[in-house]
Amino acid sequence: MDYRWPRRRGSKRSSVLRTLSQEAGVLGILNGGGLSSAGRRLAAASDSAALAKAVTAHLAAEVDTVLIQADHTIVAAGPLTPAVGRPLRDLADVESRGHGCVLRISNASLRRALTVDADPQAWIEFLRTISSKNVPQPVIYAITDAARSLPGVRSDFVAPCPPAPRRRPRTRATAATVVKTLRVLRAEELRERVDEAPIDISEVPRMDSSTVVASVKYAIDHNETVHLTHAESDGSTAVLLVDPIRLGGGSLTAYDHHAEQVRTLAVSRISGVVAIQISA
Repeated sequence: MDYRWPRRRGSKRSSVLRTLSQEAGVLGILNGGGLSSAGRRLAAASDSAALAKAVTAHLAAEVDTVLIQADHTIVAAGPLTPAVGRPLRDLADVESRGHGCVLRISNASLRRALTVDADPQAWIEFLRTISSKNVPQPVIYAITDAARSLPGVRSDFVAPCPPAPRRRPRTRATAATVVKTLRVLRAEELRERVDEAPIDISEVPRMDSSTVVASVKYAIDHNETVHLTHAESDGSTAVLLVDPIRLGGGSLTAYDHHAEQVRTLAVSRISGVVAIQISA
């Protein structure tokens, strides 16, 4: 390569050539630094059938018979056919590989094989089919003893699990809904008390505007229900049972328990405020 293309030298090209040479050796195209018969076929641009024939001539032939020994070892003189190799690797563990292989039957491998096929006679018959000689008695005893020591499969009635109870739908409560619910409950309780002992106008003391504002602010801060005297638009004075909500701009926003609605009252029309104490 250096002689033919002297100006294409470099470390990368040398690395590629070394890798290519190693892979060609693994594939059997190169042997000892020179072309093998398969390599010469490939260089001559032969068809795939001729190339496969050249490679197959140097490969060991597959075998379907093995030598089973009394020490639980199995010797194969070449690569095993798939029909023999797959079940044999279930029955025995591979100890060495090469053109041939050596396998050994152990307690663990017997348990593995019996999980694939629980019939020990089927495995014994399989060994008799592939063995070049009679199967040694120690191997037969090992298979039957392993099958006898395995726990049997038992069937029993299992009651079906009862269906899981259906969960009741949950409603996530917000702060606003909680406050509204509490106001409704308090309104019902206060309405019962008012019906039992109605309050008179004389029981609500008269106050100046500053005292009224202070009393209403206290009721709002402490979430209290109050009675207040209010001058109605027709000139009469009424006692209202309310929950103060907001105070500002000369007006009071409150929930009226008698009207069951939120009202806006002018502070100038309120002449007295008295808190309601609800016993627990």
